[in-house]
Amino acid sequence: MNIWTAVHFSAFLIYSVLVVYVILKNPNAVINWMLAAVFLCMWFWSGTNTILYNSYISPLTADFVLRVQSLSWAIFPVFYALFLFHLMKKTAVLNNSFLYIALFFVTAFFQFGNFSGQMLICCDRTYFGLTGIWKNSFYVYLFIVYSAVVFAVLMLNLISFIRKHKQGNYRKSAEIILGSTVMFFVVTVIVSFVLKALRIHIPLQVNITLLVFVAGIVYAAEKYSFFEINAETAADKIVESIDEGLILTDMDGIVVEANKHAVEMMERFGNPRGKNIFELLGENSLVKRVASGEKIMEEEAVRETPSGRKVYTISAGPVEKRGERFGYICVINDITARKTAEEELKYTIAELKKSNADLEQFANVAAHDLKEPARMVASHVQLLKKKAYEKLDGAQKEHMDFAVEGAFRMNSLINDLLDYAAIQSGTVKNSMLNLDLIAAGAIAALKQNADEAGAKITVSESLLKVWGDEKQVIRLFVNVIGNAVKFRLPGVNPKIQISAREDAEYVRVQIKDNGIGINGEYLDKIFNIFQRLNPRERYEGNGVGLAVCRRIMENHGGRILAESAGEGRGSTFVIEFKK
Repeated sequence: MNIWTAVHFSAFLIYSVLVVYVILKNPNAVINWMLAAVFLCMWFWSGTNTILYNSYISPLTADFVLRVQSLSWAIFPVFYALFLFHLMKKTAVLNNSFLYIALFFVTAFFQFGNFSGQMLICCDRTYFGLTGIWKNSFYVYLFIVYSAVVFAVLMLNLISFIRKHKQGNYRKSAEIILGSTVMFFVVTVIVSFVLKALRIHIPLQVNITLLVFVAGIVYAAEKYSFFEINAETAADKIVESIDEGLILTDMDGIVVEANKHAVEMMERFGNPRGKNIFELLGENSLVKRVASGEKIMEEEAVRETPSGRKVYTISAGPVEKRGERFGYICVINDITARKTAEEELKYTIAELKKSNADLEQFANVAAHDLKEPARMVASHVQLLKKKAYEKLDGAQKEHMDFAVEGAFRMNSLINDLLDYAAIQSGTVKNSMLNLDLIAAGAIAALKQNADEAGAKITVSESLLKVWGDEKQVIRLFVNVIGNAVKFRLPGVNPKIQISAREDAEYVRVQIKDNGIGINGEYLDKIFNIFQRLNPRERYEGNGVGLAVCRRIMENHGGRILAESAGEGRGSTFVIEFKK
């Protein structure tokens, strides 16, 4: 026995351990058995080399060992191919019975060739023992071609697999195995075929390479867990992956299992395993209810922890099978963030209600304390103008005109604010509305302005029906159609088309005009209160009408949109009523 014998024997022991380890990892997984078979081939090869690499071995014994050794290297490509096909989930390939017949037939063919003395023959004597020589035969050349083809097919499939899986454990595992396999194949070809043909023998041959190759596979398996998992392992992974804390107890309430989230939630007690559920939850009445067989669902509990006050929901119940109770299960969910958000939302809603109440109070104040004085100012200024206007000089007349205009504008603005505040309350009295009648009422209300502008308003045959508040919807139509009449191009009679269509969600009313149009950047801004795009000298108004329209549609759960190809190219307002 020499050092080389010891090295091969050490490798033999390593492969023995690996075969058992891989099978015990998950005895129900086919991929584990395939990998164990790969290691078993290496185990047998190293064992036979332990016998060959001995200076006391006889040629007769060496010849026998070399013939038997083909049981490892001849079948190795088959098990390795099956292992990789399982790793890559090649179901169609693995379900093809012809593949198994072909692979094992080829294996039997090469084993027969070796047993009949047509492949490895005895022997070259070296300083470390006896080693086989490749015979110059058809079997040997065919085996080289066969090995190269199997290698090429497997590597191409691995590369395709890696490209398909852009990320994840399977990709990382495949990358490691690809590199290990390429290295192993190249070294094997050089040492076991090229150098052996030249009668150059390396004591360790490819055993060190094999160990590196095996180390790569085992590392990938452990690092990225590509082994198929059994039901118990799958359950463990599922339990650990859920976001809730999960606790299992025995019949006495002692915790026998807890996932990582439960451990984190029970931070005050450390690891809850082995402790009593009464101590952990503190809700004795709740625990007693569960112990009596009652199932509880998402009952809230508050706990003080080192990191502050926590709010949990607890769901629990007994674990039974065929009427026999085995223990209890408890699911704990940390809802502290949700409860905090709910409290903040409640506060915000309360503040909003207070703000709305303040707004209503302002509206009442405006109605009683602002509107009447503004009306009186406008009336008296207008009366003063009638009596004294002719006695004033040019500058004084100009000041008087400004005063009258300002008084009336202030009165108009107060009225618009009151209208907006009234709509802002959100109160809607719904009924089924015929939009034909709504449009007709709005057109009638605008008849004088439309006639003065020479406007032509056309309505499609039917505008459909919607649910809504009649007064608010009429106000909406009056505002939009009134704007179409008002914002017209100089010297151009307004043409306004009103139509409607519906789909599964909305009834959409379109009011299209040939007016001054809207710059694209203002299509949404025009619905803001007091937003004006044109000088008051050309187009009167306070910029409140479209803000009222948007609020009306929000009250109805719908919306209003503006469309325009640009200034001077008309506008289309789309009013969407939710069905």
